Amino acid sequence: MMENLNIRLSRSRRTRKVPSPILSRGPHDVTGLARVLSLTAYYAGAALLLWSSYLHYHLWHDLGYHAIPHIGDLFVAQIVADVFIAVVVATLRQVWTALLGAGATILTIVGFLLAVTHGILGFRESWTAPDAQLDFFVEVATLVALTLATVVSVRPTNTGPRSSTHTRPLPR
Repeated sequence: MMENLNIRLSRSRRTRKVPSPILSRGPHDVTGLARVLSLTAYYAGAALLLWSSYLHYHLWHDLGYHAIPHIGDLFVAQIVADVFIAVVVATLRQVWTALLGAGATILTIVGFLLAVTHGILGFRESWTAPDAQLDFFVEVATLVALTLATVVSVRPTNTGPRSSTHTRPLPR
């Protein structure tokens, strides 16, 4: 008798859905339009990370950034990191991956803005440099996509009646 009760309890525990911890949430935790939007945002963020990686590779390989001391090495690090993070974002599609990609993108934006305004490691960038404006736009778009992926993935799912449908009497 006791053994039968344990089997029933273990089966009911397996079928009950437990909410995911916030950092491991993703498109699998939302439904309907939110799921489609979340998946699209994760894939768009990953694709934009790859585009950023390509732009940095183009600048490094074709336009001579490899010859700039220290900056060339930073470009290689960014190229490799962006490809790795893009693969992680596209395959795992969890909040922590979107935050990782957003963090790397923020660091890129900050580095670019420092290079334009004050210079960094003895190198001063310009808004008129080849692909500077396009790369900045891609970085901002990446940040928007990954932020959207995060917000949609962590938004609370309400399975019960919505609080906005409940009516309260108006105060007199």
